[in-house]
Amino acid sequence: MWYTGKTRNRNGVTIIIDGNLKDEVVEIKRKSDRIILVKLMIDDEAFNIIRTYAPQIGLEESTKNAFWDDLEEIVQGVPLGEKLFIGADLNSHVGSTNEGFERVHGGYGYGVRNEGGESILDFAVAYDLILANTFFKKRESHLVTFSNGPNKSQIDFVLTRNVDKAVCKDCKVIPDECLVSQYKLIVVDVGVKRRKQKHRSNKCIKTRWWNLNGGKMALFKDKMLQGDPWKVEGEPNMIWDEMASRIRNTAREVLGESRGRGPLTKETWW
Repeated sequence: MWYTGKTRNRNGVTIIIDGNLKDEVVEIKRKSDRIILVKLMIDDEAFNIIRTYAPQIGLEESTKNAFWDDLEEIVQGVPLGEKLFIGADLNSHVGSTNEGFERVHGGYGYGVRNEGGESILDFAVAYDLILANTFFKKRESHLVTFSNGPNKSQIDFVLTRNVDKAVCKDCKVIPDECLVSQYKLIVVDVGVKRRKQKHRSNKCIKTRWWNLNGGKMALFKDKMLQGDPWKVEGEPNMIWDEMASRIRNTAREVLGESRGRGPLTKETWW
């Protein structure tokens, strides 16, 4: 689980992934209390998962504008060749019809579009995204993401690139699975073809080079500089072997290892 937020009872967003995928995580970005990105490498393909929580209606326009500026900045930082999925509580309504936004809205939304919904659709058009949960015809209970008594609305969305529309096999609300009575869980099914790989007959042990960032990068540097390691004397091959061994041992100590049946080769994402 990765979390961003100053306090636990206000704002804050979280991304939780399956434990089997934790070693595939190569980057975390926390843009604000309301936006977090987790990047995974699956085979040779990058998947960027963004979780967002937009300001509620009634907050100052400056707060809303700052949110959209931050979201645009983090989306712009994702290369076009990488997969992008945004799970967003956007606190606005895009409506049941897609008039004027046929490319990004599938025509199976809920409710009446408001000004905030226009901003969502404009954002999707600007970055060639689609609102996945508007592209599947569902009954009302599988569209409504928030209900409070007689009031019902669709304010949570899953956005992805238009070019990846085909990988979204289904998207719907699970009405009986919720954290509190008002909010409903929204699920998107994504189909990805995994490249077949040959595996070792024994367990593969890999240094977690993808952890070389932030504080661990500084610790790695400090440990490498201890004892004047660059002043080794002798034959070039002997010097190289000693230095390479020191680098590998230090990396295993600072970054750790991942164990399990792994592919013969795995390119590290930098």
